[in-house]
Amino acid sequence: MQKHFSTFFVKLLNAMEPIVIPESPLLEDGTVDSKFQYNYYKNTIGITLI
Repeated sequence: MQKHFSTFFVKLLNAMEPIVIPESPLLEDGTVDSKFQYNYYKNTIGITLI
């Protein structure tokens, strides 16, 4: 794949890799950040959702 990194098939294979989302961190008050996983996913795939 490194030799033909710009072919459509290699790009398709790379797009099918699952995104690993880490656990949500705790906020200062000790609660779980409920928006962390959403924001991480949104920023990882590079799409701006309205």
